[in-house]
Amino acid sequence: MQMRSKVWTLIGVLAVGVGQAETTYTDQATWQAAASPTNTITFDTDVANGDSIFIPGSGITATGVNPSMSPANRVNSGIYETTIRPVGVMTTGYESITFNFSQPIMAIGAVFGSIGGSSRNLTITADWDGTGEESFILRDIISSGGFFGVIGTQPFSTVRFDQFMAGTTSNEGFNIDDLQFDGAMVPVELQSFEIE
Repeated sequence: MQMRSKVWTLIGVLAVGVGQAETTYTDQATWQAAASPTNTITFDTDVANGDSIFIPGSGITATGVNPSMSPANRVNSGIYETTIRPVGVMTTGYESITFNFSQPIMAIGAVFGSIGGSSRNLTITADWDGTGEESFILRDIISSGGFFGVIGTQPFSTVRFDQFMAGTTSNEGFNIDDLQFDGAMVPVELQSFEIE
């Protein structure tokens, strides 16, 4: 299996990675018109802090890797909150947070807020086009916060948040408000029945 990893820094309302088929957006209305998202998660139900949490009504499990100093991974007062730290640096945070979707999706968009840390290297990574992982540096695209969305060309079921560049000691705190994606992601409750 061949893996590749690229990082793109984007400026503008709409950008396409060179030679790539996925499309990224910083304008929410334009993304919504193109993606036709079928699910909106408003984080209405609080979820206690934990290394792995299920976000109610979403089919998403948010899992942190290698926690240090009791980092946040929770839903609180209508937003998802977490902190990412550089690999090997023992500041508060996770080395990465992965959103695992219960079914593959083709598009994801969210309003990001409070992107912190002067290192400016918080990334969002997935296999958007079926050819290997690709990362986008959020802070370079949406500064301290705003909308960011991607429409892939192949289904993907995980989205990872981490730091791209080595050598920094700053952690990156951020939150997400109003996450949208396509697909029938809300798990169906199992029904019990008798066999005669």
